[in-house]
Amino acid sequence: MIEQCRFVESPGDPARRRIADLTDAEQLMVWAFRSWAFAHHASRSVERDIQRGCGREEGERVTVAIRSILVLIALYGRRPLRLGPPGWPGVTTDEIRLLQLYAAGQRGSTDAVQAHLAWLLRPVHTAHPEIAVVHAAAILERSGFHLPWRCEQAEPIAPRAAARRPATYGDRLRLCD
Repeated sequence: MIEQCRFVESPGDPARRRIADLTDAEQLMVWAFRSWAFAHHASRSVERDIQRGCGREEGERVTVAIRSILVLIALYGRRPLRLGPPGWPGVTTDEIRLLQLYAAGQRGSTDAVQAHLAWLLRPVHTAHPEIAVVHAAAILERSGFHLPWRCEQAEPIAPRAAARRPATYGDRLRLCD
């Protein structure tokens, strides 16, 4: 259940995230997600880059862990995972969420890992994906692939204007039937 994104916003849209704005570690992870999800011919070179950075044995563990999470999301996802095709210059919201999943694992925030997994997965699965996430995140951190925590805050909501004057103690109460 992976859905290829189609870019529909205008190129000047400030809400659009560009892959060039990500760190090198984040870009490598996004390329890994995309190349493995779409069985792209560059997937072997992405694996090789991860193995060079983490060491052969540790790199293989990371790639297996990340792939297993992608497969689990494809099988038990709440909705189709939206990934950009390899070579696409933008970054989807789901790709950012996956990056933040591993960033939370690097920070040791099990609550954030659980929250991201709850957002991505239906509760019917019996696997424990948090183990694979924390394991892969720890190896990536030890190997120098630091994923920054991008805690974006929502815009504050303006208070609504009162439709009528507030009630005072002198007003009578009205009971509804």
